[in-house]
Amino acid sequence: MLRNKIKRAIRENFKVHKSHILAKDIIVIARQPAKDMTTLQIQNSLEHVLKIAKVFNKKIK
Repeated sequence: MLRNKIKRAIRENFKVHKSHILAKDIIVIARQPAKDMTTLQIQNSLEHVLKIAKVFNKKIK
């Protein structure tokens, strides 16, 4: 159940930003701290990592 929560949060984040993400292959590996995070924290963390990786095709807030 916990793993599904994390997977849903990651999928939802990609759906929301689908139009802003460059066409690249992206592999997401959830680390141990993700199990204690809320859905919003997981999504914010993923956005942060994707910004660092320069995956967005335009600036995201």
